[in-house]
Amino acid sequence: MPPCRSCSADPGEGNEIHRYDRRDMKSIGMIGIGAMGNGIAKNLLKAGHSLSVYMRDTPSSAASAGELRTLGASVHSGMSAVFSAAEILVVCVPNSTDVEGILIGKDGLLESKGVAVKTVLDFSTSHPESTRKIASFLEAKGIEMLDTPMTGSVREAANGTLKIIVGGKRDVFEEHKQVLESVSELVLYAGGHGSGNLVKLANNYLSILDQAVTAGISIVLERSNIPAEVYTEYLGKSSANSGGFKLMMNRINTGDFSRKFELGLALKDIGYCKDVFRIPVTGILYDLLKGASDAGYHNQDVGTVYTYLKEIL
Repeated sequence: MPPCRSCSADPGEGNEIHRYDRRDMKSIGMIGIGAMGNGIAKNLLKAGHSLSVYMRDTPSSAASAGELRTLGASVHSGMSAVFSAAEILVVCVPNSTDVEGILIGKDGLLESKGVAVKTVLDFSTSHPESTRKIASFLEAKGIEMLDTPMTGSVREAANGTLKIIVGGKRDVFEEHKQVLESVSELVLYAGGHGSGNLVKLANNYLSILDQAVTAGISIVLERSNIPAEVYTEYLGKSSANSGGFKLMMNRINTGDFSRKFELGLALKDIGYCKDVFRIPVTGILYDLLKGASDAGYHNQDVGTVYTYLKEIL
């Protein structure tokens, strides 16, 4: 049975994480144990799955791997060792190029010997065409793939309350649904390969677009001497309200532009959106983010597009 969602609170709050029946336990390998991947890995361990992780030669990866080792994960310095240790491979990396390198590139999954992997779950936000290409290569070698991009913060990854949208074969989805439920509060099936990433890109497109427009409008209203609390309340209680509007106004009103979602990742996602949605405004949004990235905001929070707009308007 799937874990009780009400018991997926923060560790230390006294709540118990329910485990699956022992017969449902899987051997899982994971590549990508950064801020989001670390939380996913911890929840896979809490659910009782055996976990092997790949540790890159970086201080942050070593720190994450050390933490996961203390919780029961096996740590490997080579990807091939993970490929041979797990029947399910979880990938959680920044972009399609990285996913392709891990799965179908030189020294990747398909080039390795002694592979035990039967299914790949790709949590990355990738280009749908790349996902379909990879899935085709893997299927030819008898390996299934689901694109399982996620929405949520680092905290939600740690709490097991991500939202996951899935693309791939329906029967493969049903077979692996319990694994996905162990790291999330919502799992939905979208359709064939690439469908999950298409829906995830739609989510990111709407959110990033709303944030960018909100930033620009806020600057104009500020310069018209309209109090921020007035237009925030008015727009927030009208049809103009949206998740992106609330995110940006919270940043502006609190002055908290600490990094939560990197502007560089937003630029990558909108670049993918230019290909798949082909809406004229997408190019304008991409150029705005590219300008902010080139101006030095690439590694900062996407909300700093507000600061960039103040500089150029």
